[in-house]
Amino acid sequence: VEVAAGDQFMAGDQVFRIDLAPIASDGVDQEGTYFYSSPKFTSTFRISQILIGGVAGMTVCARGHSLGVGREDCDLNFPLDTYISPRHCTVEAIGNKFRLTDHDTLNGTYLRIKTETQLGQGDYVAIGRKLMRVELSA
Repeated sequence: VEVAAGDQFMAGDQVFRIDLAPIASDGVDQEGTYFYSSPKFTSTFRISQILIGGVAGMTVCARGHSLGVGREDCDLNFPLDTYISPRHCTVEAIGNKFRLTDHDTLNGTYLRIKTETQLGQGDYVAIGRKLMRVELSA
């Protein structure tokens, strides 16, 4: 699905936010002090883990045009999260937009909705740690 900067999604027990890459802060500050850090690579976006209380946890900037989330061999790894697949989902930058792709996982990837959204037969909704399925009867 297409997503935008600021959108949040859930994979396993983890909640994430997609953000544009931060603006480089190298250079002179207002008092004339120069700062130096390890060489920075260019990045178009980053993913931040959102912890309980809404504070940012682990944050990873994309070195290319995509970031993977999973239990192993991904950019963001959660080896102890039993609800996340080894290669769970990917966020890709496509121009000035982003695409969130679930890799056919058992537990799915859930996007936080921001407005009223129509649901249909078989749709899933996660509220907190509860997963509900829409069942329409005639």
